[in-house]
Amino acid sequence: MNLLFKIKHYLLLYFNRKLNYEVHNSKDFGIKYWVSGYSKNIETGKWDVENGIPLGLYTKKLKAPLAQRVHVSGLCEYCFALIEQGKKEKVKTVVDFLEVNITTGTILKSNLAYSYWKTYNENSSKEYYVHGMGQGQILSLLTRYSLNYKNENLPDLILKVSNSYLVDFINKNGFVYVDREHIFLEEYPKSQNLMKHVLNGWIYSILGLYDYLKYVELTGISDPAIEKKRDIYNRTLKTLAIKLKEYDLGFWSLYNLPKSYKNICSIHYQEQHIALLEALYLLTQDEVFKRYSQKFKKQYRNTLFRIYSLFIKVFISNILKYKRIYRR
Repeated sequence: MNLLFKIKHYLLLYFNRKLNYEVHNSKDFGIKYWVSGYSKNIETGKWDVENGIPLGLYTKKLKAPLAQRVHVSGLCEYCFALIEQGKKEKVKTVVDFLEVNITTGTILKSNLAYSYWKTYNENSSKEYYVHGMGQGQILSLLTRYSLNYKNENLPDLILKVSNSYLVDFINKNGFVYVDREHIFLEEYPKSQNLMKHVLNGWIYSILGLYDYLKYVELTGISDPAIEKKRDIYNRTLKTLAIKLKEYDLGFWSLYNLPKSYKNICSIHYQEQHIALLEALYLLTQDEVFKRYSQKFKKQYRNTLFRIYSLFIKVFISNILKYKRIYRR
């Protein structure tokens, strides 16, 4: 990812007042996801695609098999983008690829099988982590696909992906962090000191779990652990509602906690926070999600706040925190 790429896909967003993501209030649990806007990434050439599979922005140059050079979030978002463009037939290629390359393990305490995607580090084809955001997006993608297209293997795979929410956090593959009464769904569970409680990743993971619970209602599939998953969903929603105020700098939102200028989000994530919180409000009718979605939108619309947030992002977040202007 070079400087021109960063300017085109990230910096120029600060000078565009139009939100790229939209939330659709539909009564149907259909193929369309709550949040649209991913198709822009295809239109602007953000993704490199190999054999119908989008490559990871940072892992595409790894000397490794194709499955290790993709990022699970990009994989799912590419499908959402194809759906927006009316190219549903191409989604099957990605779903088949995901089905073949996903990994299955066993939760020893309960002897439950669970499935998870191995996300590899940009500098290594050996070390991986389980991306909590990606697990949620897999559920959002596969539940919709299963309801609209015949695939006899998907219900079992969907169940196993949902079981990944039951893996202990201390496990290498765990991403559900329990802190007394609070539950956090971690995007980067093994990078706690660097990126703790990433907001957009947390919400995507919540939405995926919601989609699974809805899928169970619609299909009637048997899940002996369904009450545990409902409990995780309800408790993590309550935790998010309590913690949201900590993500607000007054002029912009944070990418992750703890509350610090160093953790300010880029404008791309400010847009996602607005849309994702609006989606949560549509699902839950909890006013706190609506309030912060609207607050973050007002910040986004304010030209001075946009300029100030860019200054903070470049000179405090990037230079002081990471000792660089941008991530190569």
